[in-house]
Amino acid sequence: DKLRLSDEENEIAGKLSLLFSRDSAARLYDGKMAEGTSTVLKDILQLSISHEHTMQGLKLTRITSQPKPAHAQYRDIVTHHHQMLTNALDLCGEIRGCLEVLTKNYEDVNHKTSKVDTHCQALLKEQEELTQTANDLRKKLSYFNQAHHITMKIKTNELAMKIVNSPELHDILQKLDSSLQFMRANSKWKEAQRYLGVFTRLQDKVLTTVKLYFTTQLRSAAASLRQESASIDKSDVKMASAKAFVEFQSVASKMKPLIQSIQDKAGKSEQYQLLLTNLYQTFAQYRLKLLRGEVQAGWKRETEHHGLPDAVRSGCSYIINTLTFEYQLFEHFFEMTPQAKPILQGLLSGLSAGLYAGLRPVLIQEVELEPIASAILVLRRDVLELQVLPRGEALGQFVPVINRLLSDMQLRLAYRAQTFINEQIASFEPSSRDVNYPQCLVIETQATPPVEKKADKADQNGNGNENEDRKDQRVEGGAGRATPAERDVNSPQLPSNSSGEEPGTPTRPSKLWYPTLGKTVMCLFKLHQCVEPGAFSHLAQEAILHCTNSLRSASKLIEKRSGRMHAQLFLIKYLLILRSQISVLNINRHHQNQLDFSHMADVVSSLVAGKASFESLLRDGTPNIIKREVNAKKMLEAQLKVTCEQLITQQSDQLVGDLAYLLQDLNTKGRSESEGKLGTEKATKEEVGKLLAILKRMASQEPERKDQKKMNRLMKKTNSMHSVSVMTGLQLLSGSLQLYLANHKMERMLFNPVLANMKKVFETTRKYVTERAPDSKELDSCLLKLESEVLVHLDTSSS
Repeated sequence: DKLRLSDEENEIAGKLSLLFSRDSAARLYDGKMAEGTSTVLKDILQLSISHEHTMQGLKLTRITSQPKPAHAQYRDIVTHHHQMLTNALDLCGEIRGCLEVLTKNYEDVNHKTSKVDTHCQALLKEQEELTQTANDLRKKLSYFNQAHHITMKIKTNELAMKIVNSPELHDILQKLDSSLQFMRANSKWKEAQRYLGVFTRLQDKVLTTVKLYFTTQLRSAAASLRQESASIDKSDVKMASAKAFVEFQSVASKMKPLIQSIQDKAGKSEQYQLLLTNLYQTFAQYRLKLLRGEVQAGWKRETEHHGLPDAVRSGCSYIINTLTFEYQLFEHFFEMTPQAKPILQGLLSGLSAGLYAGLRPVLIQEVELEPIASAILVLRRDVLELQVLPRGEALGQFVPVINRLLSDMQLRLAYRAQTFINEQIASFEPSSRDVNYPQCLVIETQATPPVEKKADKADQNGNGNENEDRKDQRVEGGAGRATPAERDVNSPQLPSNSSGEEPGTPTRPSKLWYPTLGKTVMCLFKLHQCVEPGAFSHLAQEAILHCTNSLRSASKLIEKRSGRMHAQLFLIKYLLILRSQISVLNINRHHQNQLDFSHMADVVSSLVAGKASFESLLRDGTPNIIKREVNAKKMLEAQLKVTCEQLITQQSDQLVGDLAYLLQDLNTKGRSESEGKLGTEKATKEEVGKLLAILKRMASQEPERKDQKKMNRLMKKTNSMHSVSVMTGLQLLSGSLQLYLANHKMERMLFNPVLANMKKVFETTRKYVTERAPDSKELDSCLLKLESEVLVHLDTSSS
């Protein structure tokens, strides 16, 4: 039977094969196997050999106990193997002893080596500590040695200036900063305080040399510029400014690394911050001293032989260019830090102040409104809004100067406007030519080509229905001698301020206007764009009131000269023009405070009579303050309305007033006689004769309107219009309206109420004739003729 190994034998065989592999044997003989591994090896080896020896012995016993011929050969083999294993077991015992010796030797060597390694590590650490200590001592001693080296380099001013102008300056400043920091941190060291003072003095000397070098460079650039400016025409301001900018820009490029180094250190050291501030101030003071005289001379050259507006424009343009160059030049030298901005602003403000000081005398000498107003517009629009504000911070210091100059100009303009209103409007004395109405208008009409009629026709077509609506509107409280029925005359509905159809409303004052009107409009439009709203409203109210009073005074002179109708039309014409012109202006009403002394009369009389004491006078004698609202526009509207109503009432009275009053007397007499009687009393021949005489006079024929010379002569007779016919009176009124107003819409608004009043009187006359004189054909014929004329004029005006 074949012999098979058990599981335990197979496990032992695998461990032995692993143990006696090449790598394991090499580790074993190198003596690098751990103590635990050696012990396991010994146990496994001995166990394996012992087990194998036992197994071979058992096999040999079984074979010997069963001697068969077939097993003889196998027995010999097993016997041989048993002997070999016996020998191997003995060899393993020897190997185990050697391993124990090697293990012990390894442990001894390992122990000695660990001690040597620990000692060496301690020596290396001590060496490194000593080296670090030596380096620290050497570094600390180097701070003390720096004093001598730096002192030798800046011993004289010449050497210091050379150092400042070389790259070595950065290293010296760095060494000084580190040395000072070390001395302050180790102030308890021996001689640390003495060396601290030495380094402080060295640093002060270097920084002072830097400041001196900076000033020297600025002076050198200025001297070079003065030498070259001799060959440049002084009148060429732009060329001189550009040359100066380029010259100092080159200095800035040369000084930029040094200044940048100082700016980098300024945030960490107070000394560098102080030096940087000194450099800012030195630059600003030197530039201001250098440019102040040149700037004043430059803008004076720009503004001489110019009026105030051109002087403002040229002077501001020169100052703006100068300030822009200075701002850019400052940026080339320094960074724009919070500490630098106030100094730069002081420089720019100092350069700007010269313009105010130079322009103020020119402003004070100006007495005309036009130049002052133009200068304000130039300063506000062309300079401030278009040039200064868009550039922001560069011209920020010029804004207060402009605002101050603007304020002075506005005050000057308001003062001159107040003087102008008082002298040219309120105190205006018209000449005979100024009040030569209507002759001046007739001359103007003859000299001016007739206006195209298309606009009037379009106006008539667009507003033809308005007359019919206005015919039924009445005026309350009309003046004159009209009858009670005629006092409800049609009130003219004046055009609103935005209608744009009023007569004589050009975009600028006309030479044909009454002088005070043109001056008022010119003054208001100049003020409206230039002064503050509150001041403008106050001046505008005053100017409008004085202008209205001036027109009223002129109308009284015209009334004495040419008649009431021309005076009223004159006043209506120019009040309409004034209202149209001021409609686009924002004029706010304002209040005026007045002192009321009316109650003081009683207090003083009581004091004189002995009924009151002096204390009561002090207590009750204080004047009262009364606030009065001033609204010139409202007063203008009221004056215009009253004048139009007076014109309508007066013309109605002149044309049909005699007839209306006769009818009123006849109707009153007829009612008194017919009381208690049945029916209506017939008119007497005397009454019919009076009525017929008036109607004949009213219906009499007069020269045609086509004869212009005769019409002009008739227009002078308007004071005695009771003696002219109705047709002539209507023609005179229509011609006068057209002559003064030259606006069909406004003519209808004044002419139609007169026609309506006449129609109403004729209707009353027709009723009287029908009731009390039905048999008088002559009365009926004259009345029919007058009614037809009125109807014709009504149809003509409505069309």
